[in-house]
Amino acid sequence: MCYEEGLTNIFLRRTIEGMVSYPEVFQKEGRKLLTSHGDHKLILMDEIGGVELLIPEFMEAVYACINGSKPCIGVIKSRNNFAMMMARNGGNPFAFRLRDELEESVKISPHNQLLTYHRKDEEAVREKILKYLREGI
Repeated sequence: MCYEEGLTNIFLRRTIEGMVSYPEVFQKEGRKLLTSHGDHKLILMDEIGGVELLIPEFMEAVYACINGSKPCIGVIKSRNNFAMMMARNGGNPFAFRLRDELEESVKISPHNQLLTYHRKDEEAVREKILKYLREGI
């Protein structure tokens, strides 16, 4: 997506000086989205595991969702992609531990599943997700 003036809720912007993050997007809007799902039947989170790991208010809402009663599907950035992102952007070394803690939290609950996606396993992963949706909703 091209950045245009006036776009709202952009949490990361590439500038001449490098990447600039806007944590307030997660602190306010991101948290609001995760805590105000009302009568929705499913919570979907796409790729947790970047700058948001360092925002406690947002991560508190993420943990509430993955440990809550509603079905929740989320993507956790893989260790390899996370390491490449950190090397490319220079990140907080503490974030590695936070990413691993998130993954471990998902594994602890018997209601959660952690699926690893590889293109060669696409159909099997798809079937597991569909089964989860049929049983959870």
